Amino acid sequence: MKKSFVEYVIFTFTYLILLASFPIEISSAQAQILDLDLLSQQTIWQPFAAAVVTQNRTSLGIYVITNYTGDLFNRAYLPISVNSSDNKPIILALKYASASYFGNATFFAEIRDNRTNDVLWSDSLNNTNGQMRDQIFVLPVSVLNKPVEFRFYIITNGIGEHSLIFNKVNLSFYNVTQRVTVETS
Repeated sequence: MKKSFVEYVIFTFTYLILLASFPIEISSAQAQILDLDLLSQQTIWQPFAAAVVTQNRTSLGIYVITNYTGDLFNRAYLPISVNSSDNKPIILALKYASASYFGNATFFAEIRDNRTNDVLWSDSLNNTNGQMRDQIFVLPVSVLNKPVEFRFYIITNGIGEHSLIFNKVNLSFYNVTQRVTVETS
């Protein structure tokens, strides 16, 4: 029994390696990818609480220096509507660096429905100690075709100094067959 299972695993593994080694051509109609840059000149991120937001065409910086001793939900936010008639996977690709110079903070990303204030998606961001990192998330299709707000948080729980810097905030749509548009508020 053990020998046949091991042989099956080895056969499957070998098959997958061979399959991956053959080039597969996909026509451009099948492999259309659309990227939307949320750091473009058309998007203007806003500050909330003690957050100071800086933005140019290639980066978004969120800085917090606070003497407040309680919890404070500092953030940069972007009211936006991403419209698409396709119910296809949406990828959020980030390149960011986060740091706490002193004090404690939690970093995370969130998307809220602007009409109901319901959280449609959220996930934590790592404390990278100032080193740039790439992170990819799969977003639900529920973020499409309605006014939403993208949020990047630095949640402080006491006195401190913290930063969250993005060099990439992209939405990617794979195998797009319909038009995708973005409306900023």
